[in-house]
Order: sequence, then C-alpha cells, then structure tokens
Amino acid sequence: MRFFIKITALITLFCSTIAFGQDEWIVRSENTDNNVRAEITTKSKTSIRNYSTKETVFPELKLFCEIDNPEISMQINWKRFISSFRNTEIGIKTDKNEINWTKFNIDKSGEITYLKSSRKLNNLIDNLKNKKRLFLEAEPYSEPSITVEFDITELKKYLNELNNLCYN
Repeated sequence: MRFFIKITALITLFCSTIAFGQDEWIVRSENTDNNVRAEITTKSKTSIRNYSTKETVFPELKLFCEIDNPEISMQINWKRFISSFRNTEIGIKTDKNEINWTKFNIDKSGEITYLKSSRKLNNLIDNLKNKKRLFLEAEPYSEPSITVEFDITELKKYLNELNNLCYN
C-alpha cells in the first residue's frame, strides 16, 4: 500500500511539473474586443486576491494590434482594482534578472494596465522573446504589492503568429 501511495505521489508531482512548463496562449483574430484586429493572451500561473470580492483571480497578459495600427500593444488585466489614477508603475522582471519599473496607463475601471505601441514597448517585447518567466508587480492603492508570474517560454512563437495577423 505504501508503495502505491509513493508511486501515485510521484506521478502527480511529475504531471504537475509538466503542466507548469507548458504555457497556454490563446490566439484570436475574430471575435476580439472593439477595435482589436488580433491578440494573444495567457493567464498567470499564480493567483492574487481580489479584496473587494474576496475571490482568488488569475490576471491575464494580452498582446494585441488594433484595426488601424499593426504595431503591438500590451495589456494586463489584473482582475482586481489597482488604482484610480491615470497611470501607475509596474515592476517587470524576467527569469533571474533585476526588476525594472515601467509606467503603464490604467483604464477607467482601474483594473487594467496597458502600454500602447511605442519604442519602449518594442524594446520590452524584444527582451521577453527568449525568456521563460515573466514576473509583474503592482502596488495597488493603499494595499500591499502584488506579484504574478507568467510562463512565456513560447512567447516568441506566438508573437510571430500575432505579427503575421497584424501585418497581413
């Protein structure tokens, strides 16, 4: 019986390790939000608390292009309140690198931070292409900071697909 329990535990551990190593990106070019031509999205591997609803949420990272602009933009839907100000600083860390703080705009709900296409964003995306993990940190107004982790191992492949959809 002990042998069976040990084998079951090892199989469970092995399967969960495999699942964490596989990032899940969704590619959409139809049925997207208003004015969005194409997008790729993924959910965070770690969850955070939404203090207003008392639920656990998994933020989403979205890279997209608009109908009238093929340049890539970035959006983070934190699925919880971040700030009522027009912009905030988001900490960006990849793999074992140092954290860098970048100013993001905030939508009217206060839950979504975004960067429109720019040289700064292009440099950020180029830096992400050959990385495995992306850590994003935000400091919600009057609350402790929150950090989420995304598996971006396959980002380069999905960015190529997104660029094809945006420029064709």
